[in-house]
Amino acid sequence: MSGSLLGSLDHCADLAWRGLHEPFIARMTVLQQEPWEPLGGLRFQLVQQQVQEFQQEAVADVVYFDAFGPPTQPDMWTLDVFQRMFNALRPGGVLVTYCAKGEVRRTMQAAGFSVERLAGPPGKREMLRGTKH
Repeated sequence: MSGSLLGSLDHCADLAWRGLHEPFIARMTVLQQEPWEPLGGLRFQLVQQQVQEFQQEAVADVVYFDAFGPPTQPDMWTLDVFQRMFNALRPGGVLVTYCAKGEVRRTMQAAGFSVERLAGPPGKREMLRGTKH
C-alpha cells in the first residue's frame, strides 16, 4: 500500500496514537523485516512469505486476515491456512476478518478458533472474530 493511501486512512488518529503518524507511515511502507516497536508494547513486523508456508508458532497476538474473499482467492481460505494462523497466535490471540460467510466461520472453528460474528464496519453488515483459547 502506498504511503499516501495509508496516510489517508489515518489509523493513528483513530487509535489515539498521537505523534506516531509519521513513524507509522514510514515503517509500514518500508520493505524490511526487522521488528519495529513504537511504544506501549506494540510490535510490528513485516513477514514476506506465502501464508501456506508460514510455520512459526505463538508469535502473534493479533492477525488481521484481509485476503480477498473465498471466490477470488480460494487458496487463502483453507483449513490449512487457518490452522497456520491459529498456531501463529499466542493463547488469547485473535484473528479478525471482514469475511463473514458461514463456510469461513466453520473452517475457522475446525482450525480451533472460538468464532463470533460482530457488527461490521461501514459498508459491511458483519465480520468474524476468532479467538485462540
